[in-house]
Amino acid sequence: MAKRTRKKITKVPLSEMKNNLSEFIRKAGSEDVVVTIHGRPAAVIIGFEDEDDWIDWLLLHDAAFVERMTESMRQYQRGEYVTLDAL
Repeated sequence: MAKRTRKKITKVPLSEMKNNLSEFIRKAGSEDVVVTIHGRPAAVIIGFEDEDDWIDWLLLHDAAFVERMTESMRQYQRGEYVTLDAL
């Protein structure tokens, strides 16, 4: 998986978001954009810097993939694995 580092956070009122949506979607590729309504956080726009970020997001939000990876880690910790050399 690609690295996931903490991004800069920009808060923007919904009224400003509506007037400049394209700008904030582009900005979301490099920083988190929190949309506020009456000063309170209401939504986050998740952007992707590249296609790898998109694929990582898809995998991390796929319950079957996450469960399979979790089970694979458990098997590895129990010593239940085969190395590539053994294949």
